[in-house]
Amino acid sequence: MVLAAALLVAGCGRAEVIPEKDMTEIYVDMFIADQWLRDHDEEKERADTTLFFDPIFRKYGYTFEDYDKSVNYYVAHPDKFSDITVRVAEELKKRADQMRELWDKSRTSSGYETQDFSSDTLWASFFPVRDSLTSRGGEIEIPLTTNTY
Repeated sequence: MVLAAALLVAGCGRAEVIPEKDMTEIYVDMFIADQWLRDHDEEKERADTTLFFDPIFRKYGYTFEDYDKSVNYYVAHPDKFSDITVRVAEELKKRADQMRELWDKSRTSSGYETQDFSSDTLWASFFPVRDSLTSRGGEIEIPLTTNTY
């Protein structure tokens, strides 16, 4: 009985591999957070990269240790990792398309004069430029901001 309790307590602190679906959502949120940080130079010095993403891990019920173990697992399983990256790119593209659609609607229905915000750092993060990454012999589109650093 004591051995079983000790094993249970020891097992609770062990890192786990994050399922692909959650890993996809985490990567989407990490990409968006990273883009925000890239656009806010004044916050870069204050952001400790190991702590910066902790709220995202907690949002999904994981720790940095879980994420670290998962990255090692998925890197060792490239087909699974490739699937995750394809789904991340698709989700980011979908969100960018939604933002464009909202932008287009707001421009036509607001009654205000339209302005070009393409050079604004916050707005530019929603209008990606095209880039491609070869995955399993095909190309996928990965949204990147127009900002280059």
